Amino acid sequence: MKESLLCTLRDRSTCTADFRRTSDELARQLCAETLERLRDDSTDALMLVPVLRAGLALLPAFASAVPDAPVAFIGITRDEETAQPDLYYTRFPEAMPSRALIIDPMLATAGTACLVAEMLMREGYAADAIYFVGVLASQEGMERLAGVIPHSNISAVAVDPELDARKFIVPGIGDYGDRYFGT
Repeated sequence: MKESLLCTLRDRSTCTADFRRTSDELARQLCAETLERLRDDSTDALMLVPVLRAGLALLPAFASAVPDAPVAFIGITRDEETAQPDLYYTRFPEAMPSRALIIDPMLATAGTACLVAEMLMREGYAADAIYFVGVLASQEGMERLAGVIPHSNISAVAVDPELDARKFIVPGIGDYGDRYFGT
């Protein structure tokens, strides 16, 4: 089922409404799987950390499933020339639970995810208390993030083999936020 949803997301001709509907369904499935994996430790002590803007596409599924979870917001843009993350906004809740779940649909170079994980560690989180969930990752991004948090704490619907010269996932999906929000 997830594979057919991913095919729809990858299709360049998918209109915004269909991309959004498909993304929302995939987010619900991804959320259910993620929370099942985390259930051993209870989801009561979980903070959701969507990366602005694309992470907002996945947030409603998680916020609905874990309604008491506080949400931290991290705004990061990617410098298209250097492919480096540029932090522009942070907002953490006053009370921060013992575990954090980074929510970002794409994991290309992992620069953004690593920056967020490092920020969370500066806030007192242990590496093994930080999780990442996304739709699509590159092999390079998975390996890089696994150098910061445990590999077993990283999940994505699919892992594509490489990045192109511009550091975009190949074959990829395109700009998830642009496609989801119609911009």
